[in-house]
Amino acid sequence: MPGNYATERKGIAAVQAKLADLELIWRETSTGDFGIDGHIEFLDENSEPTGMMVGVQVKSGQSYFISETDYSVSYTANKKHQKYWEHYPVPVLLILHHPDRKETFWVDARQEFRTGKAPGNKIVIPKSNNFMAATVQDLFMNAGFTQAEYVRDISAVLECMLTRTTENAAFDISFFDLFCLGMTNICRSLYFGMDLALKIAENKLVSAKSEFGVGLGHSDHDFLESYIRFLVSQNLRRVVS
Repeated sequence: MPGNYATERKGIAAVQAKLADLELIWRETSTGDFGIDGHIEFLDENSEPTGMMVGVQVKSGQSYFISETDYSVSYTANKKHQKYWEHYPVPVLLILHHPDRKETFWVDARQEFRTGKAPGNKIVIPKSNNFMAATVQDLFMNAGFTQAEYVRDISAVLECMLTRTTENAAFDISFFDLFCLGMTNICRSLYFGMDLALKIAENKLVSAKSEFGVGLGHSDHDFLESYIRFLVSQNLRRVVS
């Protein structure tokens, strides 16, 4: 038991050291091993916590490298962990650490299960996924990472939502329209879809008694995509499915 504990701690220590280099916050769990060893929190440009997090499970020891090849290392999850990771509210980074060789590889286990890339619960991690070479963007890619500036002033956020529009009379909508009219479940949930955008544009044309119908182009699709990026950058959403 003491030897196993020391091996496990070497893996955690390696992860902590890397995260310190990236200036990220590591929050280790204290409830025992049930699929999550801790969470990594993203810091903004002012080194302040943002609430954007990913979960982490570290597996340390030579036994996890028995099935490795020259190009990959595999890990087979049990049914309990597979179900837990697949339905976890944030991405789960599975990290395998070889304490003797000091090699560390990683993959987003939740993404592997959700996209069907792990048949038989076997996750194959390419050795190109070197955790020690990972960037902040790499680790938070599936958490909705965006390089857009986080605005802390609520009035400034509202002003942005009101002024960001399509500038297309045939598809006249704003971030504010999409946000307010997308609220559901007594304003506890936020819906977004092309049907919502089209309905808003149609109603505006009807109210204006326009003789023309809805029309949108490539720039309007870019506008809708930028709305999603805005929601993510301002932490106005938690889960997008």
